[in-house]
Amino acid sequence: MIHFFPFRLDPVNQSLSKCMPDGEIRTLAVGPRPFEMLQHLIYNHGRLVTHEELLGAVWPNQWVQPEVLKSHIKSIRSVLDDDAREPRYVETHRGRGYRFIAALDAPDSDAAPQGSSIRRPANLVGRESEFAQLREYFGQASSGTPQIVFVPGEIGSGKSALVDQFIDTLATSNAQTAIGHCLDGYADVEPYYPVLTLLTQLSRGEHAGAVRQELATLAPSWARHIPGLVANPHASHTGAAISARPVLREIQALLERLTLDCPIVLVLEDAHSADHSTIDWIAATASQAHRARHTRLMLIVTYRPEDACVADHPIGALHQDLAIRALCRDVPLNALKDDDVRTYLQMRAPNDPPEHLDRLARFIAERSGGNASFMVAMLNEVLQTRDDARPISVRRAPHDGEFPTHVPPLIARVIERRIARLGDLPQRVLEAASLTGDTFEAESAARAAGIAIETVEDVCEALCRQGCFIARVERSRSSDPCDVHAYQFRHVLYRQVCYERQSPIRRERMTQRIAQTADETVRPRVGLGETVAVTTSTHRLRPAASRSRA
Repeated sequence: MIHFFPFRLDPVNQSLSKCMPDGEIRTLAVGPRPFEMLQHLIYNHGRLVTHEELLGAVWPNQWVQPEVLKSHIKSIRSVLDDDAREPRYVETHRGRGYRFIAALDAPDSDAAPQGSSIRRPANLVGRESEFAQLREYFGQASSGTPQIVFVPGEIGSGKSALVDQFIDTLATSNAQTAIGHCLDGYADVEPYYPVLTLLTQLSRGEHAGAVRQELATLAPSWARHIPGLVANPHASHTGAAISARPVLREIQALLERLTLDCPIVLVLEDAHSADHSTIDWIAATASQAHRARHTRLMLIVTYRPEDACVADHPIGALHQDLAIRALCRDVPLNALKDDDVRTYLQMRAPNDPPEHLDRLARFIAERSGGNASFMVAMLNEVLQTRDDARPISVRRAPHDGEFPTHVPPLIARVIERRIARLGDLPQRVLEAASLTGDTFEAESAARAAGIAIETVEDVCEALCRQGCFIARVERSRSSDPCDVHAYQFRHVLYRQVCYERQSPIRRERMTQRIAQTADETVRPRVGLGETVAVTTSTHRLRPAASRSRA
């Protein structure tokens, strides 16, 4: 797998995919010849590839008019959304050839031909321990102890990047690998869709002959739903959908048989969108793996706990149940540390002065909250604001105030989409809380929203349990049983989007409600970076004395 943000090229499966802002991995439509041209350019990253070389690599022993190169390059640019006038990926040298100029984030040398400039992928920043865990579990699976591994994490935490790099490192082993993505469908999703994707990839991999034979023998119910596997080309699209119980036994028998020849690593991504039949398959696989100790199988399941909780999806309950019964392993992805952010900045801007990197690292770490995707998007925004192409080391290092403080558009759309999934009441509470600061109490948010404190606390506690937007602030225990809790936005960007989605008039009215305290009040100032200061001299609002709506 070869990565150049936000794309990844799979030489084995001859596919190009893109990581969308919401974390979805979308496969792009690329013709065979444009794909071969793009692959050859990437293999020779940074080097001018002449027209003659491209023609010889893509059309060996054939005579092709050179004009066809221009047409295919245009197709490549269309897929990559690249502008020939200001290229980010493919640079044109008129009359000579083309050069691939994008940075390769995690290229794989095993996929490249001998003599190319592709290197082995480096470890992901801040994920060394998680990567080591996956390698350890793979070793156990290879020895005959099946492993069911859950990789939970919030959107943008780097689940796909971690798993992709782990799969890349297995290229030199004899393991078979396959990755299936769950669909967040707007209508009925095909039962077992990601499982069928896994089997389809295995049936086209290195051991395709053996896999196809065993599929037809041990899992005929699955075989007729895999395109190109049966004699009748329409058979995979006819007949009833796969029924639940019998086929689960079939696929367990199939996996047991296939793992006798070599270990198999299956990846199920975004399981918070999986259909319920696929959830049943995960449960059955975990249960069978506990009994069949000789199966050399590793199943990796990634999902977002927040999305699963909001949608009341069963993957969270299944994960918890399997963990209680010791039938699975956990590799959670937590926030990156400040040192990890600085290490990543050094990789992206190695020539920057140390004092500039320190300030920039503090700025990005504070605003991104250790979210990998937020960190990358914010750094891209900073790099795009640079006014010329001179080496960074000879420029004046900007002070903190010169870093862009707006929310990157892609991240803003992702956060806004998540906010929109909440109900009206949680949205109202978060918007009110955004006026009071990064850390807030239910009392001040209740004043701003004009609703009872106990209602705000109920909403905040529900959001905390779901891992949505806020977390409870741990503080010394109060002797007052009616003392309200304090909460904090998980990321500064969450608060900023909640703040900016409100009109100025609405913000003014809500801050006026905060100012209407029973006794002494310090008038709040309306501004994103300014915390509302409210003090009372005699008593506090308590849940027992709920207030009417303002």
